[in-house]
Amino acid sequence: MAEPQAGTAPRSDFCIFLRDGRRFALSTAIAKEVLEARPFTPVPYAPPELLGAFNLRGEVIPLVNLDRFLAVAERPASRGDTLLLLCHGDLTLAAVVDQVVIIKHVSPWEIRRAKLDPKFDSTTRNPFVRGLVGRDDEQSMVLDGERLLAGVVEQIATGLRSEIGAPGMPAVPVAHPGGSATRAATTETAPQPPQARTIAEGASDGEAADEAGPAGTASEVELLAGGR
Repeated sequence: MAEPQAGTAPRSDFCIFLRDGRRFALSTAIAKEVLEARPFTPVPYAPPELLGAFNLRGEVIPLVNLDRFLAVAERPASRGDTLLLLCHGDLTLAAVVDQVVIIKHVSPWEIRRAKLDPKFDSTTRNPFVRGLVGRDDEQSMVLDGERLLAGVVEQIATGLRSEIGAPGMPAVPVAHPGGSATRAATTETAPQPPQARTIAEGASDGEAADEAGPAGTASEVELLAGGR
């Protein structure tokens, strides 16, 4: 194996996506696939961050709204949205985004610390943004993927505990961080659309592979409580 040349820095791949007109960058170690919009089954008593669940190749995938975590204007899912499959450890979920722009190679030295940028003062700083990459119209906020997913799971678990603890609400098992799965029974059928694109690490900018997924039904939602 050839030794790396002196002075070179490792490069990472980032998925650049749009939400509410803003550009965000998420490592492809977390962002695994780009999915087309599809029907999903709502989850009873779920907090607003948990939109529902759908079937992907025989696995039930929670569908979440990241708007609060991205600090953008909240809006419901629509037919024209794109879904981004996010994975870390045992946790897998899909997030609603407006559009995936490109898969971009980024060197560590290209990421500027957000708190050093004059545009990001103490009132606008997002705790899930760890830096900035690019300039002008192509500037993107680099997200801390592990911290983002941990925050999403914690918020949803807290919301579920609050909802099922209300008087008159039926009991639903809720997982604690680091424990088993959070499950909520549903009975509706969520048809499975035919196409997904895999984000390949190390691929050229914007490259994706088509992959077909079988149809199926969503009978329950499973949130595997993965830590950071």
